[in-house]
Amino acid sequence: PFIQTLYAGLDITDYILILQSDFYSLYGEGKDISKNNKEETKNLQQIFYGAPGTGKSNTIKCEVDQKGLPRVRTTFHPDSDYQAVLKEFLPQGGQSFEVLRHGKSLGDFKIRLMGEHNVCNAAAVIALLTELGYSSRDIADSIKDFTGARRRQELLFSNESYRIIDDYGHHPAEIRATIRAVKRQGGRLLVVFQPHRFSRTQLLLNEFSTCFEGVDQLLLTDVYAASENPIPGVSGECMAQAIRARGQQVEYLRHLEDVGKAVERISKRSEERRVG
Repeated sequence: PFIQTLYAGLDITDYILILQSDFYSLYGEGKDISKNNKEETKNLQQIFYGAPGTGKSNTIKCEVDQKGLPRVRTTFHPDSDYQAVLKEFLPQGGQSFEVLRHGKSLGDFKIRLMGEHNVCNAAAVIALLTELGYSSRDIADSIKDFTGARRRQELLFSNESYRIIDDYGHHPAEIRATIRAVKRQGGRLLVVFQPHRFSRTQLLLNEFSTCFEGVDQLLLTDVYAASENPIPGVSGECMAQAIRARGQQVEYLRHLEDVGKAVERISKRSEERRVG
């Protein structure tokens, strides 16, 4: 798996967030933790890790154990060092959850973000700060008003009829998690997606073909290159074809400039249906 390291600026430990495979043009495909990250991880004193929703947590555990370093695992599973337990969705937006450390409750926590992936991220922060000696009360007070990173479920507009949410997630796992989180807030969901990188589109096409399940309307544009050269046969249109082959409706828009008119057309149609 591709590993992204977030250095917390601490002498005691570093934190590693383990993600789905990605950025093939930079890191290559199929590389393992020890080969890809030998230089990044050689000086670590302790490894914090989690792989929520990936199905790879036990595999990662074995890879981490090979390094012989103290490890802290944070997931939703009872056998984790820190287990996150979902409790309820908050009326004002966000959710509450409990964190167990080796089966013993650290208390309830709240965040102003939706989705299981955000709960797991918050639980990882709670685990790190707990190991550094911070109290559960101080941690809870520190995270309860965090509204998230820019362009991650960022609310751009809201009225009695519509909400416009901007999310930069472009990996199938990120897309699936965001859709699941937004759907729980109710209402119909129109998604506009611009594929990001030709290499990602090519190598994860099968995952892209199913990650939009649950949306009510899907608009797809052509690929944003992000400094990559085009790959023959790889385009937003080929992604649209893969999605249709799975039985899901999708409207392909070759030009990004056409998105506004398409959204307006769909919105008017939905409004007419609602009024009628």
